[in-house]
Amino acid sequence: LLAAIDLAQRNGVPLPDELLQGLERMYEYYVAISMPDGRYPALNDSGSGSVRGTLARGAELFPHRADFLYLATGGRRGVAPTRTSWVLPYAGFYMMRTGWEPEDSYLHFQSGPFGSGHQHEDKLSMIVHAGGRTVLADAGNYSYDQSQWRRYVLSSRAHNVVLVDGLEQCSARDRASYVNWEPSPSRWLSNDAFDYAEGTYDAGFGREEALQVRHTRQVVFAKPDHWVVVDTMVPEDDREHLYEALFNLDADDATLEDGNRTVAAVYGTRVFRVSGEGTAAVEARIARGQESPVVMGWLPTGQHNVLRPIPTAVFSWRAAGACAVAYVLQPGGQSKPPTVVGLTRLDGQPEGVFAWDLARSDGGVERVVRGPAGVTERVTGPLQTDGELAVVCSGKGGEVERVLTVGGSE
Repeated sequence: LLAAIDLAQRNGVPLPDELLQGLERMYEYYVAISMPDGRYPALNDSGSGSVRGTLARGAELFPHRADFLYLATGGRRGVAPTRTSWVLPYAGFYMMRTGWEPEDSYLHFQSGPFGSGHQHEDKLSMIVHAGGRTVLADAGNYSYDQSQWRRYVLSSRAHNVVLVDGLEQCSARDRASYVNWEPSPSRWLSNDAFDYAEGTYDAGFGREEALQVRHTRQVVFAKPDHWVVVDTMVPEDDREHLYEALFNLDADDATLEDGNRTVAAVYGTRVFRVSGEGTAAVEARIARGQESPVVMGWLPTGQHNVLRPIPTAVFSWRAAGACAVAYVLQPGGQSKPPTVVGLTRLDGQPEGVFAWDLARSDGGVERVVRGPAGVTERVTGPLQTDGELAVVCSGKGGEVERVLTVGGSE
């Protein structure tokens, strides 16, 4: 495409406005997905690479796009993009950021189609970049061979999703899910206080078993400190199932804290904590460099056929019927205490309603409530809502500081 445009421009041939507008949007994609280090995330078989060379060409073609120039030059020239968080509705990509500096925090959430080629079983996976490094990682690409390592990077185990009874996602079975001809039906909200994205996977687990469990993941960015993630699992049967939520951590080390309900990943002078609490008892473990009974806890290095072991946090629980687990993801320094210091489940809710309290280090509380729309008899503190998700942040004295509601009438 660029060669054809270059040839036309050299010969003074005018180009249709629609062609140039489409090309500008293609360059804007690199702005939307760019991580704080100026690289794009390792989605599907793409691997990770720099956006700068591509956007340098984009800045030449579209000199009015000062944001292209800003990212192409690492912020030395141009102007930073006017927005931090971004949605690409057809791809189902949701990017949440604190800003455009190297030390800013970033989360990429995907809830889009399987793709027409080079697909990975990774719907609802997340990638987090914080403190100058990607810490919640996607395995990315590997040599196109028949090895266990190639099968691993394609699998759900190499991504940050939930397994059911040890079975992985199988979007490959549902060819209708390969391409979106309409924007993703997933929800997206963004304001100064919160970003919110939601998606659902319902194509079944296991290539042979086709176990039907509907997984809905809701991601809330409580700016600028942490993310709250709620996984709701609804099986078609009434049997007990084993659920395992995976968090592949590109870290130097990881340890268990808080009675095995928190995993603290250390990378350099930074710490990235993942805490979990569910409607059933949740326990975390760490898998690192595992090859048996399945491959888990590895990351390709970018060198041909070379992987290195990484700690993978596995939060597991058993439940029959609908269940939900909330996680808190928060980056920070080793000398800086986390903003959220406690995660507690609130029992006694109406059927289908799940609630948690997040205790903050400043004495405040963030209450998270998940349930079906239309139900108002739920513990939401001083406010009432019939929405499907509510986050109420209160100060040390109980005063309401900020509120997020999703769905419902108020």
